[in-house]
Amino acid sequence: METLTKILSVAFGGAIGAVTRHGLNLLFAKTFAPFPFATFFINITGSFLIGFLLIFCQDKFPTNENLRLAIIVGFLGAYTTFSTFEF
Repeated sequence: METLTKILSVAFGGAIGAVTRHGLNLLFAKTFAPFPFATFFINITGSFLIGFLLIFCQDKFPTNENLRLAIIVGFLGAYTTFSTFEF
């Protein structure tokens, strides 16, 4: 049962992260058409947040493992497409 909860946490976060990435791609495509600014912005902000939250969650504010999986692996993994590096 614990494994299923972890899988669902990653899936839930990943679904939201993928939708967020797609929404930002649509938004930035209309504004900055010739340059893939959305991909640049998403990868910079997502990489920063992954690094910051990994350190923050470990040292300063230990969180529930399922919450960490949902946010860092699921949401930010799908948001930045770095999900294979996080798990």
